[in-house]
Amino acid sequence: MDSVLRNSNEKYISAFKAGDAGNEKSLNILKGSVKTVDNKDKDRHLKTTIDYNIQKKLEQILNKEENPTAAIISEASTGEILAMCSRPNFDQNDISKSLKGKNGEFENRVIKATYPPGSVFKMVVLFSALENGVIDENYTYNCTGKTKVGNTNEILRCNKRDGHGFQNLRQAFSNSCNPAF
Repeated sequence: MDSVLRNSNEKYISAFKAGDAGNEKSLNILKGSVKTVDNKDKDRHLKTTIDYNIQKKLEQILNKEENPTAAIISEASTGEILAMCSRPNFDQNDISKSLKGKNGEFENRVIKATYPPGSVFKMVVLFSALENGVIDENYTYNCTGKTKVGNTNEILRCNKRDGHGFQNLRQAFSNSCNPAF
């Protein structure tokens, strides 16, 4: 299969070749339609940035998850995608069985689902607080597992229900402690 990435305005990715006539049938991912396109430029290729070893390890980790989940690993300096995985997955040896599934086996949660910014936004909060002198590098936070949000009745819970206890900024960030941020 010779996959060719079309320009970003068309958002087409070649699904399969249609003979030697220089034409390809392409799937429009956004619209779900098939279009025949001329393939006169044989020198254009899709280059993947997936790292086989990282991808394999990520799949091994996510295969242990009981709940539907997704993960992506990217190179911080370039944004290149090194691994991308969504679970549950379909059984490639018995696709008909997976077609009957109701757990989203064919759903790619990495690119289809929408998520709040979550832990990624902790960096923004942390650096903003440091830059504006709200906290300094010696700041510590006592995580009890939850905290009240401002003057509201909203409760922000930590991923560790009984809390992390006292932790410095590095520990709070490493623990992905929600109440600390």
